[in-house]
Amino acid sequence: MPSINSDKDLPKILDTPSKQVKWVKKLILKHLGSAVKRVDRPPIQGMFTRTLMLVLADGREVVQQFRSEPLDVYAFQLAQKTLGSVVPDVTALPDEDLLREGIWAYSFNRLPGKLWVHGIAGKGAEGRVAINKSLSRNLERLEELPLWITHYDDNKVNVLIDEEFNITGLIDWDLSTPLPFGVNFGRIHTYAGEYTGGEFWVPDEFEEAEKCFWNELFRGMQAGTRTKLEGQMDLIQDAVILGTLLDCLSFVDGEVIVGEFSIKALHKLLTYRIPFVRGDDPPYKG
Repeated sequence: MPSINSDKDLPKILDTPSKQVKWVKKLILKHLGSAVKRVDRPPIQGMFTRTLMLVLADGREVVQQFRSEPLDVYAFQLAQKTLGSVVPDVTALPDEDLLREGIWAYSFNRLPGKLWVHGIAGKGAEGRVAINKSLSRNLERLEELPLWITHYDDNKVNVLIDEEFNITGLIDWDLSTPLPFGVNFGRIHTYAGEYTGGEFWVPDEFEEAEKCFWNELFRGMQAGTRTKLEGQMDLIQDAVILGTLLDCLSFVDGEVIVGEFSIKALHKLLTYRIPFVRGDDPPYKG
């Protein structure tokens, strides 16, 4: 997918803020039947999109995106079927002139909350622990194993939280797909830890936050699902390691790329063991 690092990476018909606002007003009126009352830009733009935050004349709040490739709408629908209202609705806003220029337009209902990366700022250990707890709640649909809808780019700018650190939204589901249970939990390294100065860092509250995540995950399951999984902890451990490897890799023009920071951290990350496997041992070796 062609990256959009600035407005000038867009075709000429969209390469300034005023042109984007003009197109937004046209598309929203045509497809959603309302005038646009207010237009704002989000605090962070995606690598492959130009996003605008809209308030419509009829009171709706909408997120509008211009994209350099079509969106995988099915991934959103599947995630919403499983997870409900924390996943936004998506509506395609087709336009022949934009399509000729290689641009696809979509709208989403705006979800409440702040980006995780902003909502946790200055909150220290309390925020990290609370969010890991919230990430694992409301998982009644896990009876649909062995496959589980897995977010392709689950990170701190695609999770929305409220003032109490509860999850209010999970956005940007494009390219997401069902994967074996446990694969996406390779993200536990950055849920509970983080990269600072290019190095993987395990904060003092890591183990508390990480155990909150796993305990809430299993506590929220239906009894039959929990029993089924409790007999397969080694398999879940393998899935987490697989997810860790996949998170460290990217595929560009048919080549496998490992990021500079990931390659430095990979040896440590691969020693991680989930609490139900390691017992009283530390999460990582070395």
